[in-house]
Formats: sequence, C-alpha cells, structure tokens
Amino acid sequence: MDIKLLPIYKLSQDHLECFFSSIRSKGGYNNNPTAFQFQSAYKRLVIHGEIKGIESGNCIPLEDIKILTHTEVRYENKINMYCAQHVEDSITDLPINNHLFFDEDHDYMFNPSKLTTYTKEIISYIGGFVVRKLRKVIKCEDCIQALVSDKYLGLIFKKDKGGLIYPSRDVIKVCTLAERIFRIHSHKGISCFTQKNLLPSLILATFKRCQDVFINDHFDSQPFIGNHKVLLIKAISMHYFELRIHHATKAFEPKEKIRNLHTKLVLFKGQ
Repeated sequence: MDIKLLPIYKLSQDHLECFFSSIRSKGGYNNNPTAFQFQSAYKRLVIHGEIKGIESGNCIPLEDIKILTHTEVRYENKINMYCAQHVEDSITDLPINNHLFFDEDHDYMFNPSKLTTYTKEIISYIGGFVVRKLRKVIKCEDCIQALVSDKYLGLIFKKDKGGLIYPSRDVIKVCTLAERIFRIHSHKGISCFTQKNLLPSLILATFKRCQDVFINDHFDSQPFIGNHKVLLIKAISMHYFELRIHHATKAFEPKEKIRNLHTKLVLFKGQ
C-alpha cells in the first residue's frame, strides 16, 4: 500500500516529554520519583483519562494529539448518543462489592447515613452545581427540563444573586441517597478509598436504591437499551461522587508539602 503522507510529528519524542512532564507535576515536580510515586502518578493520569499539554514544561505540544486515553464512560455522553434511538450492545454494570454496605443493626451510637437539615441544604446546593455541569453536555431537551426546577426557598435562594441553578426534586433525591451511601462507605477512613472499582460500585449502589425518580412519559417511552432514566441517574451520581471523593481525600493529605516549597533542596539531599 502506497503511503501518501507520513505524520512525522506523531513519531517524534514530544509526546514522551509531555508524558514525563505530567508525571513530574503529579509528584510536586519531582524529576526523580520512586517506583511507588511513579505508579501513583500513572494511576491518577489514567483515572483522569487523558494527558493535558503543559505550556510551561520542557516541551510544548504543537498539535492536539490524545495521549493515554481510555474508553468513554461518561453517562451524559451516552444520553446524547442514544437520543437518535440507536440500538447498540447492552450496557453492563460492574459487580458491586459485597462490603460496600455493612450491617448496622447494632450500631446504636453512630449512624453515618443520618442527615441534618443543614446537610440536606448543602446537598441541594451541590446538586445545582451537578446540574450545571450536565446541562453543558446533554443535548436532550426533555432530560434538561427534568434536571431543573423553579425557585424555592432554601440555601440556594439565599445565596442566589441571579446565576445559581435550582435542581429538581428528583436530582435532590439522587444526590441525597448518594450522600448517605458515601457516608456509610467512607466512615472507616482512608482505607475505603483504596479499593478497586470504587466509583462504579458507588454508582451502582445508588442506582439500585433509586428507582422512584424521573417518572414521566419521556423516560417511560425509552427503550431498555440506552434508557435516559438509567443514564441520567448514573450521570448525576457519578458527578456527585467525584466531588465528594476529591473533597474527602484532601483531608488525608498533608497541609504543607516540603517538596513544593524546596524542590531543589529535596533533590540535593537525595530524598
């Protein structure tokens, strides 16, 4: 087969330099990471899905070429894909871990799933942010209408100066259930965040316990494959869990990292 064009830039070393720059940035700009630090940085890059070009690194990308990508799993994009009523392979869920929930029959002193009025208002406020994120990518008008609601009294009403979004009652139900599941799972400490398939397990647990939301003609008329109700619940819970996981893991990080303050000093000491 005759080759008409050979993309020389894609064969260059720039992509490897961008990859190494991203690895260094995940470790406090450490250019001599240990095997454990490299493994941790690599996992963080895989979770975020794609390496972004850094303008201040050793190499500046000349083209927008995807590096270290993974299969698209964003549920809001699946809603757009199934808007045209395309029938594809059935969507399979990851098996939920059996230890995600624990027996609380004898837990009389501490109930992590109990939410106060203040907590519920915060959940509604976060739900408005989740709706804002989903409205930017979802193209189905019926699904967008199901996400928002008219103004109502609460924390959002007090904080609103004209730009906040009021989530619907269904969105608040999904976020509230997701918060209860997250608290039950995370009360044990940092060890809860090291298990495999954490995010898919939390999403699946929320979906199994949240079936009485988004009940109207639009969702009832959807086929089983690519049902907008299923994908919308998973998209809401995924965005909510991502926010909560990022916020919760920050509590286990040291407040002041010496490597960020004294990078060269640490390297000279061989640490």
